[in-house]
Amino acid sequence: MTADPPIAPKPRKFRPWIPLIIVVAIAGVIVYHDIQMTHLRGAFRSLLPILGAVLIWLWWTFLTGGGALRKAVWFFGGIIVLGLLAVCFRYEGSQDGTAAFKFVWRWSDREGKLLEEVEAQQVQEEGLAEMAHGGELRDASRLYGPIGDGVVPGVILSTNWEEKPPEMLWNQPIGMGWSGFSVAGQRAITQEQRGEEEWVSCYDLANGALLWKHINQTRFDVPMGGIGPRATPTIVDGKVYALGATGIFDCLDLETGELLWTRNVLEDGAPVENIRWGKSCSPLVYEEKVVISGGSGAGPTLLAYHRDTGEVLWTGGEDSASYSSPVLATVAGVRQIFSVNQNSVTGHDPESGAVLWSFPWEGIMPKVGQPQVVGEDQVLVTCSYDLDSHLLKLTPSGDGKLQAEAVWSDDNLRTKFSTALVKDGYAYGLSEGIFTCIDLATGERVWKGGRYGFGQNLLVGNVILVTTERGDVVLLEATPEEHRELAEFKAIDGVAWNPPALAGAFLLVRSEKEAACLRLPLAEELGEVTSAD
Repeated sequence: MTADPPIAPKPRKFRPWIPLIIVVAIAGVIVYHDIQMTHLRGAFRSLLPILGAVLIWLWWTFLTGGGALRKAVWFFGGIIVLGLLAVCFRYEGSQDGTAAFKFVWRWSDREGKLLEEVEAQQVQEEGLAEMAHGGELRDASRLYGPIGDGVVPGVILSTNWEEKPPEMLWNQPIGMGWSGFSVAGQRAITQEQRGEEEWVSCYDLANGALLWKHINQTRFDVPMGGIGPRATPTIVDGKVYALGATGIFDCLDLETGELLWTRNVLEDGAPVENIRWGKSCSPLVYEEKVVISGGSGAGPTLLAYHRDTGEVLWTGGEDSASYSSPVLATVAGVRQIFSVNQNSVTGHDPESGAVLWSFPWEGIMPKVGQPQVVGEDQVLVTCSYDLDSHLLKLTPSGDGKLQAEAVWSDDNLRTKFSTALVKDGYAYGLSEGIFTCIDLATGERVWKGGRYGFGQNLLVGNVILVTTERGDVVLLEATPEEHRELAEFKAIDGVAWNPPALAGAFLLVRSEKEAACLRLPLAEELGEVTSAD
């Protein structure tokens, strides 16, 4: 009896629909998040193609037939390729505000080898350079203008940059960090990271010369949020108040940089941990007090120090800090400090720190925008990260405190790293990277236009000055009619999340790796209308 011949194994089907499904699914998720303008859409654009490539590689290796040798070659070949990529590239956080992954050559310079050369060449020992500024120079002594609302009064900019463009006074490398500049006279103060040293640094406004530096031996570095200090210093009466990313709070002499006193806000009161992305609060100075936010955990939300001695005067609140800065204003007839926190918005008595009212605003993601006063009894708070923004109305509760309720809650204005600007019943701001105008009465969007990324903005008379995430300076008309771009100028390179400072005609801008000072043309120089709101 003849034995049956062996049955040959059936060839494995090719199944091309598997990679097609992978590609279509990944593309659909990316398109969805782009259409919805979600706050992590860049992360989806970065991660999902990598995931898709890995899945298709595994499909090709194990599910398209062939013997063990072929599978081994494709599998171990892929492992070698991944290993080479890991050797050649490193992850360096976000390349923009959408959280898109940033990969750079592993041997590339992360923090700037030119910094030591710049310092050596430009340190001046004999004071400031001459600048015939006349009325062109004004102080910009704190974050977002004189009262922290993003409004720069008394300056009327020309919008005819074709006839008279901005003048670049200087542009140079600077240490890492997201701090902005504050200006008093011709001294421009900021914070930066140089290796393991956190600096408070003073530059000559006229030429960028480094006049002095104060160094703390500390370093803040998180993969997605980046390196260095975040807060913009405050200058009052010849003193500089600067809060570093790890909680070191210094008072320095403006002329010399001499340390007058120092504290650590995470150790005062009940010791607490730092917040996830580093201390970002710019100090609020009034009367004899300087107020900053606390750390994580059950408060204190705010701490007040004596501005001359550093003595703790009071602590107030029980919520964790977020990334906004306290603002002093009178609303509903009550003078109070507004604070945007991790899970709430609160109003505090300026004399004791006691909480006068609290509005729940829960969310573990950062809240960065400053609270904005609207009219006599309302406050606008805006945010991103899938949270609603709110217009709050404050009313007396009869017991010396106030009650806050939302007039509206909506997500039409989703500021991420910047602050909304309020003018004539409308609010303007960078909503997930697109400039947007909303009606304050209803929260409804009026228009949006201009993809400027996650930069910053100031209101200067009837124009809005935008520093884009790419390092451009753009002027917009502050009008609810439509998006109108008036002028544009390239200022710096790098990721420009840092807040700008406008000291009269002099604009200071920063990115992750550069700083620059521009002299902007004024309206009177070109015979334009010189009256502003």
